[in-house]
Amino acid sequence: QEERMKMLRVIAVLLLACMPVMAGATVLDFEGSPTGTIVGNEYAAYGVLFGGSAGVQEYNYGSDLGITEVMTSGDWYSPLDIEFVLPSDVNVAALTDYVGMYNHFGAGNGLETDQLIASSYDLYGNLIETKQLIGDGWLSFSTTGIHKVIVDDMNDTAFTIDDLTFDTPVVPEPASLLSLGLGAIGLLGRRRRR
Repeated sequence: QEERMKMLRVIAVLLLACMPVMAGATVLDFEGSPTGTIVGNEYAAYGVLFGGSAGVQEYNYGSDLGITEVMTSGDWYSPLDIEFVLPSDVNVAALTDYVGMYNHFGAGNGLETDQLIASSYDLYGNLIETKQLIGDGWLSFSTTGIHKVIVDDMNDTAFTIDDLTFDTPVVPEPASLLSLGLGAIGLLGRRRRR
């Protein structure tokens, strides 16, 4: 009985060691870039790529609204793609369990009211969830395995997002998981022989 408990503890420790480690939340507020800067992979060091048929830009709306640089769609009709990658290698897809963004434009600030629609997708392009936001406010997804988020405006107008917030896990390499699994099977086989 004690040997069985010992083996279970070893397996538990090995499993915990291979679980994804969550980095702290990353918040991109888009401050410091010149107005009109085209953005694509400039934030790759944080684990995020931006894309869309027209690209995205940063605009400065001035201090009268308390809004400085924000991410915006490149034109009236193009959605904004937000894709998560490993910060160390933009060619390796990554997953996150949380994505949030803020939209400043609504009836409360005297500007046009954006009507955002955003969809999250897994690594294989399968739709996870779709959400809508009318006016200013926070839009977020909190689910396991988000690889990409596509944001658009339901009125086919330009739109903005600010304070893009996300958690990106550090995923263990497949070879480590395979070694762990084979080791656990070996331990179980050894136990059964006794």
